[in-house]
Amino acid sequence: DDNKTKVGDLLRFGMPFTIQVNPQLSSKDLRLTSFPLNPMQYSKISRQQIVLMSKDNSKDTLFMAVFKHISKRYEMEGEPIPVHTEVVIHHKRSGKSLYSESHPYPNDFGVEYEVSCFTQASAKRKQILKHEKAGTLTSQSSSKVEQKGNYWAFLALKQDKREGSKS
Repeated sequence: DDNKTKVGDLLRFGMPFTIQVNPQLSSKDLRLTSFPLNPMQYSKISRQQIVLMSKDNSKDTLFMAVFKHISKRYEMEGEPIPVHTEVVIHHKRSGKSLYSESHPYPNDFGVEYEVSCFTQASAKRKQILKHEKAGTLTSQSSSKVEQKGNYWAFLALKQDKREGSKS
């Protein structure tokens, strides 16, 4: 699909992308996938929209990062995403945001945190009116401010130039 971001492309706000498992961790071509919430498919702990790794290569694997602050989200569309910057990651098909609760749950692998698609947001009427007046509120615009459970960042290791080691 030509609309998908290719490996090595500069990731920009609003650009569709997939998240794949590193080939060194699994020989399977697994991608982060989410299906719209329905009575048969939901996350086991929170009962929200399920997120899982799958061999699926459909539009259910497409996500998009948007600027964290909605007041500047429209202007940041198309700009490169800086490393270590908090962003909100939307599932393209459902429009829900990638979410992780701060409630750990123990399982056979240790303590983990569930990831689902759920937009944890607070409606601030003042913010909505401000954007309507400025003409920056569109049908694609979020009128609610996402909360910290929806904040993510793309992290990178720094390469030590002197010794070629990672720090």
